[in-house]
Amino acid sequence: MHNFHRKVETPAVDSRAAIWVTGSASHEFDVVRHVLGTDYATITAYQPRRKDSLVAPIVIVLETSDEQLVTIEVNNNATYGYDVRAELVGETASISMPGGTCTRLDAAPTQSTRYDPDWRGRFAEACRRQNHDFVRFVETGQFPEAAPNGRDGDYATLVAEPGIKALIEGRDPLQRWQDQASSHRAGYLFRQPRRHVLARDTCRGHTGDAGVMEAD
Repeated sequence: MHNFHRKVETPAVDSRAAIWVTGSASHEFDVVRHVLGTDYATITAYQPRRKDSLVAPIVIVLETSDEQLVTIEVNNNATYGYDVRAELVGETASISMPGGTCTRLDAAPTQSTRYDPDWRGRFAEACRRQNHDFVRFVETGQFPEAAPNGRDGDYATLVAEPGIKALIEGRDPLQRWQDQASSHRAGYLFRQPRRHVLARDTCRGHTGDAGVMEAD
């Protein structure tokens, strides 16, 4: 499954690629897990160089527990517009989710497309539905069946943090990194740069300590 997360420019001058992992790619971590119905096994991160001083795009590669591959490109300095889309590639067909907010102009011998400058046009309807479901939950006490919960957020965090390590550590030798998020404890043992195995957590009903997984 291929994912593209692009914005016009970063809102803060001190923006760093690590923030893109937690602030942008975390949405894809959550959505892709929901679409594929599986957990992640490993995460790898790459970043090319830019000729200017802006933060360069990052490309994240995830392997799922079902041996599927997921790519996530985050480019918050794309300049041309807000462009979030995905493609699910199957064995005999593929399904694409277009950006959804661009308009196309056909005039004379040319064709041009206009993008929204930010997320509001793309997700306005989704935000309205989310707010509606929240009000219904307050009124009835019944949690929406399709809504994410706190455990989904915890899981995205558990994926994002080793993703940052994979992005910034480069060629560092053997290191051990431990993270404690909410009530979850997860250990990670890094033996090679960039590609890290994710420890199973308790977000999907597992109990007990998540244990230590090794990178390969």
